[in-house]
Amino acid sequence: MSVFGCCAPGELPETEVITSAITPLQPLFKEPAEVPEPEPAPGPEPEAPVVSEPVAPAETVASDDSTFVATIDLSAGALDGCFDSASSRHDDRFIVMSVASGGLESWNSKCAESRKVKVFDRIIAVNGEKGTAAELSEKLKQDLKKVDLTIQRAVMMEITLKKNGLPIGLNLTYVKNMKGLFVKDVHDKGIVKDWNATASPETTIKPCCRIIAVNDQKDDSYKLLETLKASEELKMVIASWPLGE
Repeated sequence: MSVFGCCAPGELPETEVITSAITPLQPLFKEPAEVPEPEPAPGPEPEAPVVSEPVAPAETVASDDSTFVATIDLSAGALDGCFDSASSRHDDRFIVMSVASGGLESWNSKCAESRKVKVFDRIIAVNGEKGTAAELSEKLKQDLKKVDLTIQRAVMMEITLKKNGLPIGLNLTYVKNMKGLFVKDVHDKGIVKDWNATASPETTIKPCCRIIAVNDQKDDSYKLLETLKASEELKMVIASWPLGE
């Protein structure tokens, strides 16, 4: 019998497990703190845009697009024969009849297409002064090197009427060398009166209009009158200018 007690063969004594918190080792060297990237230096300030001064237009345009001022160089040629000298005897409108010579031709060769002076344009002022056709004509006879003409475009109407046994109903007049037929009055009965009853204000045939073409005839006053009398259907081109100017 043994003095010392012993475990049974094959059995191991129970081991007491002791746990303890493990303190992590402190690093010998601290990692350097992150240094923020420097902000980019501000670039040079943008230069202020250069604004050029407006250039004065070659001609002055009024608020109404149908009216503008043309500055005519009279050293390029006189304006004799450019206007309807007969207009002062009837409608008192100073109308351009030719642009083929003198200062008007020179102006048209240099200006914008929209500002070219055209046949049947109306002159409503010379150097800013309005007047009758006779008064404006006299102003152009003065000894001037240049002149400002206030131009008013004609409104061109194309109207087709059939007589159907009715009269035209217009009081027309013309003189030699006058282009077109001047409408002096509209009668109370006729195809023109009927037309005006339903036409818009822009296409109304009224006193001071000019009939400048009928069917295949154009400008020649006598031939226009004969065509109006002989034709059943009238395809007319009529020039009109605003009243009250």
